[in-house]
Amino acid sequence: MKVNRIADYATLIKLFFIGLKEIGTKKLIVVLSSAISKSQERNSLDELNKVAHFIGIPADAIKEKTRKREIVEARQVAMYLAKRNTKESLAVIGRNIGGKDHATVIHACKTVGNLLETNRSFRAKWLPLIISQ
Repeated sequence: MKVNRIADYATLIKLFFIGLKEIGTKKLIVVLSSAISKSQERNSLDELNKVAHFIGIPADAIKEKTRKREIVEARQVAMYLAKRNTKESLAVIGRNIGGKDHATVIHACKTVGNLLETNRSFRAKWLPLIISQ
């Protein structure tokens, strides 16, 4: 198990026990059980579809050229998950998720990492999906 994944579990459990309302017992059980289950080889399109399903928008909407906050955030999280969970190059990830280049993927990963550390509402919204990977 990767060190960052262990840290993610610890963060989720810590948030749960300090009373963060967005994460209930049932959600915690679902997230942890899916994280423990055996993973298979994934690609960036799988990660894109998981993000789209998680927030309830079509995957094609995330690929669109738009600057709407909700879409940009979802696109960045999909890139972050694809970099973290696949063996694809940054260029391939960018091409599959909205036709972006490798620099955009690097920026997305840094942005999501920073937001997970500093923004409670972002962390509460996305951490269950991120740890379930």
